[in-house]
Amino acid sequence: MYKQTKKAWLTTCLAFGLLFCFVSQDSWAKSPASLAAELARLRSEVEALSSRLEERKEQVRTQLRTLSMQKSSLTLRLQKASLQLKQLKKRKEALQKKIQASGKTGEALRPVVQKSAKQIKILLKQGLPFRVKERIAALDKITQQLKAKLLTPRVAASRLWQFVESEIRLSRENGMYSQVIELNGKRQLVQIARLGMVMLFFQTRDVRYGKAVFTGGKWQYVFFKDKKEISQVAKLFDALKKQIRVGFWTIPSAIKGKSK
Repeated sequence: MYKQTKKAWLTTCLAFGLLFCFVSQDSWAKSPASLAAELARLRSEVEALSSRLEERKEQVRTQLRTLSMQKSSLTLRLQKASLQLKQLKKRKEALQKKIQASGKTGEALRPVVQKSAKQIKILLKQGLPFRVKERIAALDKITQQLKAKLLTPRVAASRLWQFVESEIRLSRENGMYSQVIELNGKRQLVQIARLGMVMLFFQTRDVRYGKAVFTGGKWQYVFFKDKKEISQVAKLFDALKKQIRVGFWTIPSAIKGKSK
């Protein structure tokens, strides 16, 4: 009985010993490979982080170069603007001196220019409603500069004559333009066909046609209802769009009265 117990104990110890050997050998066999894999993974992460860091550094350097170029450009533009301002101030001073030097020689023209400008302004308001605000603004600029003594009466008279010549050219030319008009109580952007300074037709975005008529002491915009008149104006717009300058067109009257 004792011998069997001793034998069983020895067998158990031997089994544990063999198991320990196998486990130790397996652990020692796998550890170097695992360490190598872990080391490779860490090295890969370090390289990736290093690459991202370099990319970020390059981005920062690029941004700094861009900001530096923008700063240089803005500095140059500021210098140019300062130079232009100085030149304008010198020009203004020279012009004022010239005006003072001209003295009283042209003062007799001042009231003539002012009176003429007022008369022309009245005619613009009563005339064909073609970009009236812009044309009046150009006229007012002359009188305002004359009042501020930025123009001599002679120069102002010359500018006023140039303005009149431009108005005369308008009366000789036909053309198509874009203009905002008040139509049925609403401001709309339309295409207009101007025939000298006598007739003005319009075309809306939804391809409806009309004309400007002077009634009740003011200009109004009304639509054509007659199919024949609509066809005539449509052909006129088509010709102007194609820049056809020579030909014969029948157009409805657009001087007085409303379309039937």
